[in-house]
Amino acid sequence: MARGRGAVSPRWATVAGYGLYFYAAERHERPHVGVRRGAEHATVDLVSGELLAGALPPRVLKAVRALLAEHREEALRAFAATLDVSKESIDTLWSAGLAQAAGP
Repeated sequence: MARGRGAVSPRWATVAGYGLYFYAAERHERPHVGVRRGAEHATVDLVSGELLAGALPPRVLKAVRALLAEHREEALRAFAATLDVSKESIDTLWSAGLAQAAGP
């Protein structure tokens, strides 16, 4: 996959007809996944399941959160691979996500 502006991972998963993708151009501090179907698009934190941007039907958000809870480490690895960061960065992403999920 080409890295750089606009580069997107292959669909990582599908939930209720919505595709879950990682975008190389989106270099936020928080590990996250893009959830989209047609013109609908939302961003969900990989660790906390918080809806960071956009909107999803409640049943879809619940299903995305359940998938991420079950496959969190795999999602973080896919996120890190899409951003083309080192293996060591995965632990940093995981720790940063856990700290943010725990709050202040």
